Amino acid sequence: MLRRDFGLFEAHYHREGPDVPWRGNLLMGQLHRMRAPIRWKLIGSELRRLGYHVEVEERPELDADYHHVTESQADACVMRVPHIVPARHIAKVSASPPSPPRPSRHPAGSDVTALLGHAAGTAGADERVWRWAVLAYDNPELTDAPSPDLIAARCLAALPMTPAEAARLPSRWRDITPPDVRRARTTRAMLDLVNRSRDRLQAREVLDQLAAWDRVRLRF
Repeated sequence: MLRRDFGLFEAHYHREGPDVPWRGNLLMGQLHRMRAPIRWKLIGSELRRLGYHVEVEERPELDADYHHVTESQADACVMRVPHIVPARHIAKVSASPPSPPRPSRHPAGSDVTALLGHAAGTAGADERVWRWAVLAYDNPELTDAPSPDLIAARCLAALPMTPAEAARLPSRWRDITPPDVRRARTTRAMLDLVNRSRDRLQAREVLDQLAAWDRVRLRF
């Protein structure tokens, strides 16, 4: 694990081995370090006005409540009592890369077809393919395991956004809709998954599609 402290923000990274690139897995804003703390009421009411779904997890043992924004998968730690910030002010915010829900275990003797059915659930098509791709990447020893080119092709075909749509996303958070936040984050996560095995891809059509995405700067 690697942590970079930039003062107001901290970035956390991890890697699976010494020869594997570092990957960011947590961005945290230490808002208690600000000169003027921010009241949660101002942010929370604006998020709800814009249509975001905010859930609250009460953590009395920490003298705080955690407010979770479903569409962006971001969290805000709001103090119940004066501590590092005044009561009802934001102490920290954090966000992690999105990840699809994973089953606790695979079916006995499963092959790729069984895995695909096991990962399907009731989510949207993009999330079903996303879960299937994660399981396929993580279990290359499976019978009839799909090739990286097949996994990449299915992921690219199921992306909830096109490069043109992603390029047109507004840069200000108040101007982007909650559904577009979810679509953008799912798109980024699926592209990150495909790029993990980019050096093993051979299909020209897949490589051309990835090259088109390389020219797009995803904002979420």
